[in-house]
Amino acid sequence: MDSLLKQLLLFSETEPVFALAITGKFPTLFSAQEKDRIEKEALDHPIIQYWLSQFQNVGRLYPMHGSFDSCFENACGKCIQLGLSIQNNQLKEKLDPFMDWFLTLPMETPKDKSLFSYTFYRNLLAFNLYRAGYSDQSILDTIQFRIEQVYEFTKQYRFDIYVDPCGFPKIPSSFQKHHQLVDPALYSTGMTVFPNIHDIFVFRDFYKRHADKEQIKKIDQIVAYILHPSYQSLPHAYGIMFVPPKAYYSIGWDVLLSAKDPELSPALFLQRLVLMSEFSSVKSSEYYRQALAHMNKYLSEDGLYQLPKEYLHEKTGYFVTGSHMSLGVNRRRKEWSKLESSYWISQLQ
Repeated sequence: MDSLLKQLLLFSETEPVFALAITGKFPTLFSAQEKDRIEKEALDHPIIQYWLSQFQNVGRLYPMHGSFDSCFENACGKCIQLGLSIQNNQLKEKLDPFMDWFLTLPMETPKDKSLFSYTFYRNLLAFNLYRAGYSDQSILDTIQFRIEQVYEFTKQYRFDIYVDPCGFPKIPSSFQKHHQLVDPALYSTGMTVFPNIHDIFVFRDFYKRHADKEQIKKIDQIVAYILHPSYQSLPHAYGIMFVPPKAYYSIGWDVLLSAKDPELSPALFLQRLVLMSEFSSVKSSEYYRQALAHMNKYLSEDGLYQLPKEYLHEKTGYFVTGSHMSLGVNRRRKEWSKLESSYWISQLQ
């Protein structure tokens, strides 16, 4: 165990939520008895109880996605970040109804569902259930299908994903200045074939838990596409999609890493750096070398890191864009930012 983790474990003795997050990320450091004690203390904490209370709207696709804490993607992402999984009975009781519901949802879009939203929402449900610990075959099939879909596109190294809007219905003025029209052929099946950030979260976990050698190679190809300078130069949020007969929607959910200027989106930069670091191919990249150099600017003399507070904010917003970076340390404590900063950076070592 390195010295940074030793210090974090020492401080975590009086921070039950923080301790639970550490056990979730570094489970081999703890005995079963220690894990049980930490879990019992943390599950009674108001922060954990708050997030467990946010699982609502089972059986309804649309409320799953959004910026509110009660949206499934945020509640589930936050619980996982804080060290919970379906091994914890309280979380399993909340998620079992969502799992039962998922098993009723066919992979292909039912005729009564919108072609351009159903697959996205179903994937969102499957991906988060997998990350929480479910591994039913229907979930694995969904993830494997998505890996194949994204791999087939990324192996082409195609970065020109836009088309001339001439010949399409008029684009609303709110989109015209800052959004290009993405080629409809790239989402003709109801799901974009290029990667989105939700993909990368689940591919990261699948990479470690279930991927065979061939699937690892395909995920590495997807990661290489994301790291390519041409991908990182694409516009934020990709652009807009055309939904016949005449609707337009913003696509969003790019995997831009904010590497050119981390201070512009510090929390997103940190979250995505930690996320990407778990792919073996990233460790040798120039992106990773520069990012580590940037993080090392915040190393203190005591061996802990202290990032600016903007890296660690907790606010209403999307989990996958770094809105929920808090780890439950009491923020009245003078060392709180050092503890949370060091936890995140410990995952890069």
